[in-house]
Amino acid sequence: MVFTHSHSDHLNTTEICFRLREMASVIQKKDKEVMEIYGNDAVRDCIMEIIAKDPHVDLTRMRFHRIQKFEPFRIGHLKFTPLKAYHKLDEEALIFVIEDGRSTLLYANDTGALPEETLDFIEQQNIKFDVVSMDTCRGILDGDTHMGIRENVELRERLRRMHAVTPDTEYYLNHYSHMCGMIPQEYERLVDQEGFLLTYDGLSVTV
Repeated sequence: MVFTHSHSDHLNTTEICFRLREMASVIQKKDKEVMEIYGNDAVRDCIMEIIAKDPHVDLTRMRFHRIQKFEPFRIGHLKFTPLKAYHKLDEEALIFVIEDGRSTLLYANDTGALPEETLDFIEQQNIKFDVVSMDTCRGILDGDTHMGIRENVELRERLRRMHAVTPDTEYYLNHYSHMCGMIPQEYERLVDQEGFLLTYDGLSVTV
């Protein structure tokens, strides 16, 4: 499991506890299965806080990996490079560059306009994205620690100037919410005019 930050809609600590209990189905195998968890310090602290209250949790079933911005790590055939997000400002919230050796994804979910140090890193590392997934929670409203359509367009143009995308790069907008100022059908028509695809539950994308 890879976590971007510790907000409860992204980190379900109760579910993690259930899966670490002795009779959890996830570990009902001959050899004990270890849950690998990747996250920042705040993610670790939130998990440990609730685990401390559950006497049925077996900590030997969990291995926590502390991750930090700009320090790549691998899970199987995937390479993850954490980048600094502009979100939950009391911790180091993250987004990711995810690579499989063939394609490269910018996973910019749950963030406002990207910090300059993140954009500088992308440019300095000469990263080129096949797919860009962007938060669009704010819709037509002003961005904050989430992006809206204005920030989505600005990020695409910045990536173009940095030569971090190509004419074939695909752009997906996610995290659409009730605060966006338009109903989904209206917003979908708006983002379509910009060449973006508004995502939906169950969408599957082949890269």
